Amino acid sequence: MFIIEVVTEKINDLAFHAYGCRVIQRILEHSTQDKTQPMINKLMKNCLQCCQCQYGNYIMQHLLEKGPQKEKDQLLTQLQPNFVRLSMNKFASNVTEKSVLHGSMDFKRGVKDVLLNTFHENKLGLVALMNHPYGNYVVQRLFENSDDQVRLDIYKATQGEHAEELKKNNHGKHVMGFIEKFMEKK
Repeated sequence: MFIIEVVTEKINDLAFHAYGCRVIQRILEHSTQDKTQPMINKLMKNCLQCCQCQYGNYIMQHLLEKGPQKEKDQLLTQLQPNFVRLSMNKFASNVTEKSVLHGSMDFKRGVKDVLLNTFHENKLGLVALMNHPYGNYVVQRLFENSDDQVRLDIYKATQGEHAEELKKNNHGKHVMGFIEKFMEKK
């Protein structure tokens, strides 16, 4: 119990440290929720910062995979409106990938809605991610792990006015090929 209290007290330092993030994950794995809840509460206050940290992102991925449902839902709620920006971050993109693997279908539909809105310079978030070195992987995971309606909406958005821009970019071209192959199988 003593170590959990010390880690909870120093959580903001340890979550951003190479070894500290591992200690936190092991405590979350091997302790009961009633003992770890204060630690989780403190982590959730800085969840978006943790997502973008080279070490903290592992804690957030761990919570998405194995954490209590309440905190998982809380994290997903924070991720959804920030999905495009986070998916363009080297470390947070790992968290957004996990979110589409472990999130509900409602979450994925919400993410799709975020992606189909304008993000920057009149560009859809979807197009921005498909053309991005990290974001393109997130789009592929979302596409693979969604229902037919989400896939169809994403597919339609890659056609027409956005197709030329996507074809000019190596990442965009790759994701378009991935989506088209997937749709051919259906």
